[in-house]
Amino acid sequence: MISAVVGSGRYVGVGELEEVQLFYYFAESENRPEDDPLILWLTGGPGCSGLSGLIYEVGKCKLPSNPRSLLIDSSWNDTRMIFVDSHVGTGFSYSITQQGYNTNDTKTSLDLYEFMRKWLLTHPKFLPNQVYVSGDSYGGIFRADGSLSNFKW
Repeated sequence: MISAVVGSGRYVGVGELEEVQLFYYFAESENRPEDDPLILWLTGGPGCSGLSGLIYEVGKCKLPSNPRSLLIDSSWNDTRMIFVDSHVGTGFSYSITQQGYNTNDTKTSLDLYEFMRKWLLTHPKFLPNQVYVSGDSYGGIFRADGSLSNFKW
Protein backbone atom coordinates (compact mmCIF):
# COMPACT_ATOMS: atom_id res chain seq x y z
CA MET A 1 0.00 0.00 0.00
CA ILE A 2 1.24 3.48 -0.81
CA SER A 3 1.01 4.84 2.73
CA ALA A 4 3.82 2.51 3.78
CA VAL A 5 6.22 4.28 1.44
CA VAL A 6 4.84 7.72 0.72
CA GLY A 7 3.82 9.98 3.55
CA SER A 8 0.86 12.23 3.18
CA GLY A 9 1.40 15.30 1.07
CA ARG A 10 2.33 18.45 2.87
CA TYR A 11 2.98 22.14 2.21
CA VAL A 12 5.96 24.45 2.63
CA GLY A 13 5.29 28.19 2.54
CA VAL A 14 7.68 30.36 0.53
CA GLY A 15 7.87 34.06 -0.18
CA GLU A 16 8.17 37.03 2.12
CA LEU A 17 4.81 36.31 3.74
CA GLU A 18 4.79 32.60 2.81
CA GLU A 19 2.01 33.47 0.40
CA VAL A 20 3.03 30.65 -1.95
CA GLN A 21 2.26 27.19 -0.57
CA LEU A 22 4.22 24.50 -2.41
CA PHE A 23 2.76 21.01 -2.09
CA TYR A 24 5.04 17.99 -2.05
CA TYR A 25 4.99 14.23 -1.75
CA PHE A 26 7.80 12.63 0.27
CA ALA A 27 8.83 9.01 -0.28
CA GLU A 28 11.07 7.45 2.36
CA SER A 29 13.84 4.97 1.67
CA GLU A 30 13.13 1.37 2.62
CA ASN A 31 16.77 0.35 2.42
CA ARG A 32 19.07 2.26 4.81
CA PRO A 33 17.21 5.48 5.64
CA GLU A 34 20.06 6.81 7.76
CA ASP A 35 22.53 6.56 4.84
CA ASP A 36 20.51 6.78 1.63
CA PRO A 37 20.50 9.98 -0.45
CA LEU A 38 17.69 12.50 -0.80
CA ILE A 39 16.50 13.46 -4.28
CA LEU A 40 14.44 16.54 -5.07
CA TRP A 41 12.61 15.60 -8.28
CA LEU A 42 11.40 18.47 -10.49
CA THR A 43 8.76 17.36 -12.96
CA GLY A 44 8.75 19.15 -16.30
CA GLY A 45 5.95 20.80 -18.13
CA PRO A 46 5.96 23.47 -16.91
CA GLY A 47 2.88 22.84 -14.88
CA CYS A 48 3.02 19.08 -14.35
CA SER A 49 2.27 17.84 -10.85
CA GLY A 50 4.90 15.99 -8.84
CA LEU A 51 2.36 13.16 -8.78
CA SER A 52 3.30 12.57 -12.41
CA GLY A 53 6.90 11.88 -11.38
CA LEU A 54 5.80 9.74 -8.46
CA ILE A 55 3.58 7.46 -10.54
CA TYR A 56 4.50 7.72 -14.23
CA GLU A 57 8.12 8.80 -14.48
CA VAL A 58 10.65 7.66 -11.88
CA GLY A 59 8.45 5.90 -9.41
CA LYS A 60 8.24 4.89 -6.05
CA CYS A 61 4.76 3.90 -7.18
CA LYS A 62 3.01 2.71 -10.29
CA LEU A 63 -0.57 2.14 -11.35
CA PRO A 64 -1.62 -1.44 -12.02
CA SER A 65 -3.69 -2.19 -15.11
CA ASN A 66 -6.86 -2.24 -12.99
CA PRO A 67 -6.04 0.52 -10.49
CA ARG A 68 -7.64 0.12 -7.10
CA SER A 69 -4.44 1.02 -5.27
CA LEU A 70 -0.88 1.98 -6.07
CA LEU A 71 1.86 -0.62 -6.31
CA ILE A 72 5.31 -0.06 -4.86
CA ASP A 73 8.15 0.08 -7.37
CA SER A 74 11.05 -1.50 -5.48
CA SER A 75 13.69 -0.13 -7.86
CA TRP A 76 13.72 3.21 -5.99
CA ASN A 77 13.65 1.87 -2.44
CA ASP A 78 17.24 2.95 -1.73
CA THR A 79 16.50 6.67 -2.04
CA ARG A 80 14.36 9.28 -0.41
CA MET A 81 12.50 11.40 -2.91
CA ILE A 82 10.63 14.68 -2.74
CA PHE A 83 8.19 15.36 -5.58
CA VAL A 84 7.10 19.03 -5.64
CA ASP A 85 4.07 20.54 -7.35
CA SER A 86 5.91 23.48 -8.88
CA HIS A 87 5.47 26.26 -9.99
CA VAL A 88 2.71 27.87 -7.92
CA GLY A 89 -0.69 26.93 -9.36
CA THR A 90 0.51 23.45 -10.37
CA GLY A 91 -1.17 20.43 -8.81
CA PHE A 92 -2.08 21.26 -5.22
CA SER A 93 0.34 24.22 -4.89
CA TYR A 94 -1.41 27.55 -4.51
CA SER A 95 -1.02 31.17 -3.43
CA ILE A 96 -3.05 32.93 -0.77
CA THR A 97 -2.70 36.18 -2.77
CA GLN A 98 -3.33 36.92 -6.42
CA GLN A 99 0.15 38.44 -6.72
CA GLY A 100 1.68 35.11 -5.68
CA TYR A 101 0.60 33.65 -9.01
CA ASN A 102 2.80 36.15 -10.89
CA THR A 103 5.78 33.93 -11.58
CA ASN A 104 8.54 33.18 -14.04
CA ASP A 105 11.44 30.74 -14.25
CA THR A 106 13.71 32.79 -11.98
CA LYS A 107 11.04 33.21 -9.30
CA THR A 108 10.19 29.51 -9.50
CA SER A 109 13.88 28.64 -9.00
CA LEU A 110 14.08 30.95 -5.99
CA ASP A 111 10.86 29.48 -4.59
CA LEU A 112 12.32 25.97 -4.96
CA TYR A 113 15.55 27.07 -3.28
CA GLU A 114 13.58 28.44 -0.34
CA PHE A 115 11.38 25.33 -0.32
CA MET A 116 14.41 23.04 -0.04
CA ARG A 117 16.11 25.19 2.61
CA LYS A 118 12.97 25.25 4.76
CA TRP A 119 12.28 21.56 4.20
CA LEU A 120 15.76 20.60 5.39
CA LEU A 121 15.53 22.91 8.41
CA THR A 122 12.22 21.28 9.32
CA HIS A 123 13.70 17.79 8.77
CA PRO A 124 17.27 18.14 10.13
CA LYS A 125 17.87 14.39 10.26
CA PHE A 126 18.37 14.54 6.47
CA LEU A 127 21.14 17.18 6.60
CA PRO A 128 24.02 14.66 6.82
CA ASN A 129 22.87 12.77 3.72
CA GLN A 130 23.79 13.46 0.13
CA VAL A 131 21.19 15.64 -1.61
CA TYR A 132 20.61 15.61 -5.36
CA VAL A 133 18.40 17.83 -7.49
CA SER A 134 17.11 16.15 -10.61
CA GLY A 135 14.15 16.21 -12.93
CA ASP A 136 12.91 15.83 -16.44
CA SER A 137 12.03 18.06 -19.33
CA TYR A 138 11.36 21.64 -18.27
CA GLY A 139 12.24 20.76 -14.66
CA GLY A 140 15.87 21.02 -15.73
CA ILE A 141 15.45 24.77 -16.25
CA PHE A 142 14.97 25.31 -12.52
CA ARG A 143 17.93 23.14 -11.59
CA ALA A 144 20.24 24.82 -14.11
CA ASP A 145 19.10 28.33 -13.20
CA GLY A 146 21.75 28.49 -10.48
CA SER A 147 19.59 28.89 -7.40
CA LEU A 148 19.48 25.15 -6.78
CA SER A 149 22.79 24.15 -8.36
CA ASN A 150 24.70 26.38 -5.93
CA PHE A 151 22.61 25.47 -2.89
CA LYS A 152 24.62 25.26 0.35
CA TRP A 153 22.95 22.64 2.51
